[in-house]
Amino acid sequence: MRANSVMEFALVGRTLQWTFPKLGVVGFDVPDCGLDARDDAAMQFGYKQTIADAAAISNASPTQKRDAMLDRIATLNGGEWRAERGDAILVAAICRSRAMSESNVRKFLDGKTAAQKQALAELPHYKAEIDKIRAARVAGVDTAALEQEIAGL
Repeated sequence: MRANSVMEFALVGRTLQWTFPKLGVVGFDVPDCGLDARDDAAMQFGYKQTIADAAAISNASPTQKRDAMLDRIATLNGGEWRAERGDAILVAAICRSRAMSESNVRKFLDGKTAAQKQALAELPHYKAEIDKIRAARVAGVDTAALEQEIAGL
């Protein structure tokens, strides 16, 4: 287990865990994330680094650091490696469904926790928009060929 002044890290099976005194545990299950990534030591290191980097905020409280990590985990679990400020797909979905400006949506989301953002993303009208955005990203991908490739493993 490695520790710094704010949190302790441990790899428990294939789950990355950071323990914040008085705030509890932040966990990331590598095999359950929304990315189609390898589950090996190099990827675990990459996940650990990107999640921990989210907490590298000068003069932030432990709660702010934990919340930044939760936002990063929500992005990864949503199938995104990179996202602007962690909310790109949710911002796009809200903008499309509500005909709102991106800056107004970002201002609204800035005060929300990762759990609140995740709950918004699960609302049927936003989830439908998120699904459309993701479908557009993979349009033209030959899934039958991918399935055949998997069957050949």
